[in-house]
Amino acid sequence: TSGDTAYRGFVHYAHGSDHLRIATAATERFRISSDGSCRWTPDGTNHDMTLTADGNLLVGKTATSVTSVGIEARSTGLLAVNRDNATPVYFGRQTSYGHLIEFRKETSIVGKLGIEASGFYLDGEASHSGLKFTSAGITPRLNGAGSDNTVNLGESGVRFKDIFLSGKVTAADIYNAAGGHVID
Repeated sequence: TSGDTAYRGFVHYAHGSDHLRIATAATERFRISSDGSCRWTPDGTNHDMTLTADGNLLVGKTATSVTSVGIEARSTGLLAVNRDNATPVYFGRQTSYGHLIEFRKETSIVGKLGIEASGFYLDGEASHSGLKFTSAGITPRLNGAGSDNTVNLGESGVRFKDIFLSGKVTAADIYNAAGGHVID
């Protein structure tokens, strides 16, 4: 107590369950367990944040599980975000265009998602292709920039099966792979 005799809270060590708890009034707010884990419960009901003994930070959950609702930042580097019936992650960028997310393998960039004035893009690593989604279509990219007449859709040993179109095909030449001649 401080200032008067009103009951304001307490610090309590529970010998049987071997934990230290801090409470305001009769509501537990913070608990440190003998295994070294800590739990923050500001409203006294919901376990808003837990720091486990093995270094995992849990927000909105009390146990590690990538399928349960909440945020999990594990000491192994795993970040799991799960939300029920709503978008779990928002990425934003203020005042300029560019990458929203960079994917890396060790120190090398292996992919990027971003936004330019004319649309959203997905780029591969250096010397690799990508796609840009514009208001008029999907366009090819190479080395992080728009690329005209340099990017293939599929490769000789890794082909798409069928193509379904409702409009025209515009091309300089169309070849029949079986006969090798131009289709007129």
